[in-house]
Amino acid sequence: MRPSGPLSTQIYNFWDEGQKIGRNAAQNLMPHITLCSYFKVGAEHSSRLGEMLVSAATSVLSSSALLLPLPLEKYCSQNYMGLFVTAPAAPVLQAIKRHFLQAAASVCSGLEASSSSSGGGGSVVSSSSATEEDLHLTLAYSYSATQYPGLEALLQGVHVKAPASWELCLYSRESRFNGLELYRCHRGQDPSHSDSLSLLTGDYVYVSAEAVSACSDGWVTGTSWLTGCSGLVPLNCLVRVPESDTWTLHRGLTITSDGKNIEMTDGTPAHDKLFDDSCEGYSSSSIAGTTSTAIAAPDPSKSPGVQQSGLSLSLLNLLDHSEGSRRSTIVHSDANCSDRLQSLGTTLESGVSVTAATTDVQYHRTQLTQQQIDQLYAKVNKGPRKLSPLYNFPIAGPRKLIVMRHGERADFTFGEWHQICFNEAGLYSRADLNLQPKVPVRKDSPHSFGKDCPLTRVGELQAQLVGEGFTATHTPIHHVFCSPALRCVMTATSVLRAMNIADRLPLKIEPGLFEWLAWYHEGVPQFMSLEELVAAGFNIDMNYRHVLPVTRLVPEESCEQYYTRSGRVSNALLTATRLQGGTVLLVAHAASLDTCTKQLIGGHPRNSTNMTSLLKKVPYCALSSAEESPTDGLWSLVEPPFRSPTHCANHTYDWTIWRQ
Repeated sequence: MRPSGPLSTQIYNFWDEGQKIGRNAAQNLMPHITLCSYFKVGAEHSSRLGEMLVSAATSVLSSSALLLPLPLEKYCSQNYMGLFVTAPAAPVLQAIKRHFLQAAASVCSGLEASSSSSGGGGSVVSSSSATEEDLHLTLAYSYSATQYPGLEALLQGVHVKAPASWELCLYSRESRFNGLELYRCHRGQDPSHSDSLSLLTGDYVYVSAEAVSACSDGWVTGTSWLTGCSGLVPLNCLVRVPESDTWTLHRGLTITSDGKNIEMTDGTPAHDKLFDDSCEGYSSSSIAGTTSTAIAAPDPSKSPGVQQSGLSLSLLNLLDHSEGSRRSTIVHSDANCSDRLQSLGTTLESGVSVTAATTDVQYHRTQLTQQQIDQLYAKVNKGPRKLSPLYNFPIAGPRKLIVMRHGERADFTFGEWHQICFNEAGLYSRADLNLQPKVPVRKDSPHSFGKDCPLTRVGELQAQLVGEGFTATHTPIHHVFCSPALRCVMTATSVLRAMNIADRLPLKIEPGLFEWLAWYHEGVPQFMSLEELVAAGFNIDMNYRHVLPVTRLVPEESCEQYYTRSGRVSNALLTATRLQGGTVLLVAHAASLDTCTKQLIGGHPRNSTNMTSLLKKVPYCALSSAEESPTDGLWSLVEPPFRSPTHCANHTYDWTIWRQ
């Protein structure tokens, strides 16, 4: 059970300080309580399992509320430290587990037998408070006798009554990487030899424990999470990280503070399903047969030496060539890549865990049928989306990437505009002709507009002019990815409307394109959900699977981490659209013009001072353009197809000056 809030902070402080004493096996996972152990099931049933989890939690909590704050009991021994759930909360969680397993057995034979234990981590000695069936959150296990005194002292800083909130989650991971350790690259590497692995700063790499222990020259063979390619990598550029960093979240349900209800905080797969077949040429069924295993803490009944690890399957892992590995791998033909996608016929191992809710942002990314999507459009008096293909892929010629800043934003023009335009009843009335005549309906309005504002009318015009520029210069746009910020969604829509393709080219909302989070000290903004955007009239690709989920956005990220995040996302999007070719448009923020292209062209991240000084020179709707060389596959910055619109400022007019 992974808490959010003060209890989570205390656990992570315990782990951080424990690292100074020595690593233990609990640090291979995120804090959590396991309700169900591993079980195998076909990946096509993942959506059904999510609904079963909703049904189980709703059924149990409606009749037996979960006591919150969760009653926990601290346990400490020579080989295990953890927090155990006590009555009356434990029976409620066990009931949710039983209801879920009974339902899940319909799609997985032998499930009850294989999932009867509740594992939670580590080897627990026999005692009245620590039995095999107990639900527990592991803090430390498989540590040496010399580590015990220090860990015991640190355990005093974890208070079981610290406030926390909890989330029921359905996770999976890929079992073919079992036994491998997960590392993160803290320094990018360009391959110096044909057998070395190309890495960007922040990339995840899988390495076997045997290779690390047997290493004599500082080099080991690793597999990149981003590309799926293997090669030699220096150990001194890697740092060990929890294996759960690459787990895939399929469904998240936050338990309300009264313990009687759940709120959807859906976390559909973040890395394993990037694109649907309508625009990118990859069908979801091509990915549905991947092999994954469920998130579960180490089983106390297993020996301490058994490593349980995994990798969430990304479509990028199926491709033998990507932007990040173009210098060190062989380019396979489109047919080979397609055959490899279709040949994957393994099974999904899934499970349920209770973890912490990390954000209030809700992204309900359930698979919708075309009829359901059409019904959403009907609510705003729009007919069904046109399904005729806009382009015939693949597109001939060199690939291009265009990064665009959004148009004029309301808050930079009018300050706290939402406090002026909304009355006490929450009704909107624009205070200036440059404000929108109406704003979309969204959760927690008008407060949520404070950090996620719309464009002004001038901002829409700026974006429209850019769309006209694309048309006038015969620059087609084949793929559009957009930051979840409302101003970016409105910008992208205005561009496509000016090109007369808005109804045929849906926007793919990619949270990883959001701007530097260091500017948001109060946390990640609450973005509009996909359903809210569709209801407001925007053409949104409801089947798109983001590269980076909102829950992975960290407000404390450094400038280097921001560059790394942006570089990895743009790299992933270019990789996934490689077979189709054409021009990719990213509609994001001012800094994105640099952060999404810097590492692509082989540059290094700027420091915060340098980056922010350049942002003053980036006007609304500015463009940055890069092009891939058809000979060596390298990218370079090129002149944009046209100049961004230029205009002077038009200050607020006070008619009372004529009374003077």
